[in-house]
Amino acid sequence: MSGQEVKMKSTVERMKVYEYLTGLAGGFKLGTVHVQKGGGIVTLKPEDFVKLKVEAYRGKHKEKLCFEMSWHRDGQEHDTVKISAAGK
Repeated sequence: MSGQEVKMKSTVERMKVYEYLTGLAGGFKLGTVHVQKGGGIVTLKPEDFVKLKVEAYRGKHKEKLCFEMSWHRDGQEHDTVKISAAGK
């Protein structure tokens, strides 16, 4: 599988996280999300149906919040089931 990819893992200030999330929300609302780091850029076009996974964790010394979003470019929901009579 080949494709475009931009990755980032860093410690940033809380307000920078707010800026990233605000940009992400705006991109989802408009239907286009641009992710750029250095010379690399990936442009994503979220479909109407998005698979969303949210994980929240609170331990003794660490807290964690993860969001994962994915979609198929054809815009179809792939977790649906179709049942019909034989031959139809």
